[in-house]
Amino acid sequence: MNEIRVKVGNRAQLAQRLKEDQVDNVILVGNPGVGKSTILNSLMGEARFRSGVSASGVTEILQSQDFMGIKYVDTPGLDEYKKRKQAGEEIERALKQNGSMKLIFICVTEGGRVRSSDLATIDIVLGAFREGFKKNIRYGILVNKMDDENYEIIDEIIKQFDNVEIRTQHIDFMPRNNVYKGNNISADLPSGIIDFIYSIPTMRPNKDDVMKLVIDKYEERLDRTTKELLDMRQKYEDIIRKMGEIKVTPNSPRFTVGKGRKVHKKGCRIIRDNGGSGIRAKEYLKKDQCRICCDW
Repeated sequence: MNEIRVKVGNRAQLAQRLKEDQVDNVILVGNPGVGKSTILNSLMGEARFRSGVSASGVTEILQSQDFMGIKYVDTPGLDEYKKRKQAGEEIERALKQNGSMKLIFICVTEGGRVRSSDLATIDIVLGAFREGFKKNIRYGILVNKMDDENYEIIDEIIKQFDNVEIRTQHIDFMPRNNVYKGNNISADLPSGIIDFIYSIPTMRPNKDDVMKLVIDKYEERLDRTTKELLDMRQKYEDIIRKMGEIKVTPNSPRFTVGKGRKVHKKGCRIIRDNGGSGIRAKEYLKKDQCRICCDW
């Protein structure tokens, strides 16, 4: 989350840089309705992937499109029971694409928490890599459709990803309505998200490194994740109560974004990506600091 990012620019420059780095595939994994297809359309500048939200989601089979020499891949989600077996087979096929890949999980929040189904999906998909390859797993997480109030608890949201078995430091957030102007609309992604995608490390598994997804464990993992999140929420609230009286006087100005309570350093990418003007905060509670740009 504190990685140094290269400034890439726009979608065409991203594809060019990926090609120069010999990246062959950009694979998005996530459950129905998280916005995979819309993000992919935005990365290509046109509506090539079917997108939209329905009761069962839209993507049922693997979809792939080439853009400037890069293959962008959309996969179905695991959260629908009747289609879970087929979805697992399609995700396995995506992970066995020839060449190198950037693997990105798209998640959303509900009630200030990452959905248990999204965390379970990360574990089930990463569990498909054979044991000998797991030390080489690299991936990123994009939390999509973030509302203003979610930015106030961004540190708690980040902490929830500690529940996955193979963790990553490559996590970013995209505000709601950045690209959601209607089905199949391919608006520009924020430049910070383009930079984030480029920053995700590449991995190159062989086909033998990928096994079948053990989808029978999905419900078990879902139940366990739900309990872990509830326990974590309680512990987090206890910590916040204890920290409530701690005051901090910053050495440099802090700013808030929009209606958010969290305060950020001037160079924090939360401010950059949202274009938010804020108010200077001379004194604030420690719990109100942005976890991304403040060291605690």
